Amino acid sequence: RMGIDRIGVFTDTEQQDDSSISLLIPYSTFELFTSVNPGLSADRDYLDAAESYFAAPLKDPVFSRIQSKFYKAFEGMPVIEMPARTAKNEPRIFELRIYESHTEKTAALKVDMFNSGEMQIMRETGLAPVFYGEALIGDDVPNLVYMLSAPDRETHKAHWAEFGGHPEWKRMKEMPRYLDTVSDITSVFLDPTPYSQI
Repeated sequence: RMGIDRIGVFTDTEQQDDSSISLLIPYSTFELFTSVNPGLSADRDYLDAAESYFAAPLKDPVFSRIQSKFYKAFEGMPVIEMPARTAKNEPRIFELRIYESHTEKTAALKVDMFNSGEMQIMRETGLAPVFYGEALIGDDVPNLVYMLSAPDRETHKAHWAEFGGHPEWKRMKEMPRYLDTVSDITSVFLDPTPYSQI
């Protein structure tokens, strides 16, 4: 109803319960982003559905805290690319990868590396990227984040092996301009919830 599509909702594969969830919400404009809360406050259907949520007592809250991060999409992938398995509602897993950099300059160079060929190599080797984003607001900046998809962990591992052996990747990673652009990598595997659109 608010004109937002391709919303992903995920749980951490390593957790034994769904005590925390991650959402991926794409906004086509900054104005759409800023209109969400006022829009929800005026949405009668939403308010009725959320009545018990908002009525949670202080000693038994619905959540501990909400953490938000704001990313700008890469030029090479300005919109979310839907995995083929999503449309068929087939089993799938996702890997979320965060690349931190030690300066803003090296972070920008890593973004350039993706836009200049790395993301295309990922497509060619079956890693099936979903989105790439440059952190504007959040923890541990400067950093970038991206998401990959696969039917299962073993298939995903095979795709990574193919990527690592790709001749163009071998050439790019040795280019002087792209050396030492990443200072730390975090990888998290996620499962989509039944109500995720991705």
